[in-house]
Amino acid sequence: MTSKRQFHRYEILIRVLTEDPIPSSMSLKDIIDEATTGGYNMSLERKVGTQINGPVAAKYLKSQGTEPEFFNLDSEGNDLDDEDSG
Repeated sequence: MTSKRQFHRYEILIRVLTEDPIPSSMSLKDIIDEATTGGYNMSLERKVGTQINGPVAAKYLKSQGTEPEFFNLDSEGNDLDDEDSG
C-alpha cells in the first residue's frame, strides 16, 4: 500500500562570489566552509518547500541517484515495512 507518510522537498539557492574560480572537485561542504570562515562570500535563499507523498518521494530519490529504501520505500512509494497481511 502506498505510504501514508508525508515527505518534504526543498530547493535552496546558494550564490557564491569569489576572486578565483571554484575548483570543480571542491565539495559543497568545502565551499560552505570557505564561505563561512575563508575568502568566499555566500548568500542562501530557500526557494521552494513542497510537501510530497511516497510515490513522488521515491521518484525524486531515484532522480537524485539514491534508492527509495533510503526512506524505507519501495520503487513505487510503498512502505517497505507495511506487512499488513491480516
